[in-house]
Amino acid sequence: FRLNPLWLPVYHNPELGIGLFTATQVVSLPLVLLSLYMLRRLGREGG
Repeated sequence: FRLNPLWLPVYHNPELGIGLFTATQVVSLPLVLLSLYMLRRLGREGG
């Protein structure tokens, strides 16, 4: 699992080394949404 903890252990298969909702996945979604919001806001204000 490369030391990436499962914060929301919805699915975990240790034999394959996969799982859903790791720390990276949970943190990335809000960052992407914030980035899209800021880009949209920047476009409205004209840069």
